[in-house]
Amino acid sequence: MLRLYTDKKCTGDGGRYLPFLYPFFGKQRQKNPLLETAFDNWIRDGKRYAVLVDSPLDCDYVIFPNDAVYVNDFRERFEKLRRIADVHGKKLVCFHMGDFGNKFHGENMIIFKTSLYSFEQRPSEFAIPYYTNDILSEIQSPMVYRQKQDVPVVGFCGWAELKKLKTKVHMMLQNASINALSLLRGDIYRSKKKGIFFRQKVIDVFSRNGGIKTNFIVRNEYFAGELNAKMSSSFGSVREEYVNNLLNSDYALCVKGDGNYSIRFSEALCAGRIPLLIDTACVLPFDDVIEYKSFFPIVDFRDIETVSERLRDFHKELSSEEFVELQNKARQLWEAHLSPHGMFKTICNILEKRVHKI
Repeated sequence: MLRLYTDKKCTGDGGRYLPFLYPFFGKQRQKNPLLETAFDNWIRDGKRYAVLVDSPLDCDYVIFPNDAVYVNDFRERFEKLRRIADVHGKKLVCFHMGDFGNKFHGENMIIFKTSLYSFEQRPSEFAIPYYTNDILSEIQSPMVYRQKQDVPVVGFCGWAELKKLKTKVHMMLQNASINALSLLRGDIYRSKKKGIFFRQKVIDVFSRNGGIKTNFIVRNEYFAGELNAKMSSSFGSVREEYVNNLLNSDYALCVKGDGNYSIRFSEALCAGRIPLLIDTACVLPFDDVIEYKSFFPIVDFRDIETVSERLRDFHKELSSEEFVELQNKARQLWEAHLSPHGMFKTICNILEKRVHKI
């Protein structure tokens, strides 16, 4: 069992501590209503995999209890825990659950991050998924398998249109800057462009090529502008439209957002749908544990023009039985590693294996 030490005062300062620590400190109300029950299984089982100890002398790791995206709000606590880890020869474990944020690293740190670029990843950084709820529980339905048809259906529901001229100009200037830097750093650096650029490009390619049925719902705002209006009357219908789009497609188009990761990737697997991933130098969650390339198509962002052909070829090679089995594997993968419970369990296993290497 993993032994952890942290600053227990995090429960009384009004801040938000990590859901990973809910089994020890209690559950906090979620800002995103979709996650209200997402951590319940981990709250029930978490103490089977980890325990909090009262002294750093007795721990395997020191853990920073807040999301490191907001490390500046808890700088004093962060520095204190880092010193404690240094003094006792322990690693400081941090979670960074955001698109951007403070860039920090150290020889005595292990950082679990949602957004990583393969050409920038440090040995101390590990990719993890963002939190997702169980879509099947959300819609109160068992898994529904799609049967293979000759023409595959690829779905997408999300932000892929800019409605403000100011935003369009800003993205054009940003892309020009990235293109210029790529001359010095290599064309892989072009993966730094905002996800909406790649989304637009993929959608355009599909519109110009046959042999694929598209199920695209293009929005001009993130979550149709409703995520911050959680109690609005249209929030539920916007979410329902998104979930139905996933369920009514064979493949889910997954492209980065502002950060280099896709929540849709995890949600597609959760719904038992096969991702079609545009690889923008992605570091996929737990890629040293999971062999992703064995069961869904991955297209490099530099080869987007071939995406229709690649999907057609992938689909054609599958038998009807294999197509159904991939959907089952997708769901199993989410449950085992990408659900909140699966993610935290996998993290505990990774940390336990590293204990004797510190």
